[in-house]
Amino acid sequence: NFIKPKTSDWGGARDAINEYVAERETHHREALGLDRLVQAAQKEI
Repeated sequence: NFIKPKTSDWGGARDAINEYVAERETHHREALGLDRLVQAAQKEI
């Protein structure tokens, strides 16, 4: 038998996880200079 985990009332946790992921993505983009690379590539087009 498979036991289905309780997933109700997880909205707050989902929001917190999404916020954390967005913060990490921003940090990684800044650390790698991705936004500057995209801007430089757009200027070349």
